[in-house]
Amino acid sequence: MPREIARGVGVQPAAYAFPFGDFGQYQHRAIMTRPINLGLVEQRYRLAFLLGNLALNTREGDPRRLNRLLVRPGWSGLDLVDRLERAWPAEAPILEKDGRPVASVWIVDWGHLEQDRGGSLVMHAATNATGAKMWLAGSDISRDFYFRLGFQIEHGQLGIFLRASPDGESYVYLGLDPAGEVWLRQLTEGRERLPISEEADDTGIWLRQKFVGAERFTLASSRVPIRSGGTHTLEVYLRDRLLVARLDGREVF
Repeated sequence: MPREIARGVGVQPAAYAFPFGDFGQYQHRAIMTRPINLGLVEQRYRLAFLLGNLALNTREGDPRRLNRLLVRPGWSGLDLVDRLERAWPAEAPILEKDGRPVASVWIVDWGHLEQDRGGSLVMHAATNATGAKMWLAGSDISRDFYFRLGFQIEHGQLGIFLRASPDGESYVYLGLDPAGEVWLRQLTEGRERLPISEEADDTGIWLRQKFVGAERFTLASSRVPIRSGGTHTLEVYLRDRLLVARLDGREVF
């Protein structure tokens, strides 16, 4: 295809956009398909683009998996400029103002986000998908950080993606469930991700890891009470290979 394009326009194409941003990362069983597709594109193009709600790219990013912003038909020119400005990471992002969370620093991937009368941010599941997901603008390029989050779980589970790539190919995943289950998962490029909806061990809190061609294994486990509808505080510190997580003042990882 690159040769045909070059013959037609007289210029060798430099970039490729995956159709719908899909190179196989949305199929859990397509473990071998993903590196094959990325390798074929790398042989023929200097750059390749995904498709989604994030717009920022840096020199540290994989040139085969660059962000490409999906522009909505209903956006105005000002809407597009606002999205591009919000994608830029702030050195000290303002997450609260006058004691209320700032909704504009969050980018909704799917589902719905609203701010209630008390100022709290409320996530609602999408009508055609399970759950909801949103990004803190610019956080996809952060590796070392500390955050403190106050939350309530009304339905389902709460999951925090750390060091996550927008295409879902790599991340560390910290999950919490109202039944008292807390878990930590990791995925690196080209490896099989663990299903989010799997049943938990009886112990309730567990740390798991998986390597290519091997079954996942549990590193540690314990139990932490989480009240459905109750207010909780989660603190996470991540630097290099060290991760410390505290739930309501109790260290869980």
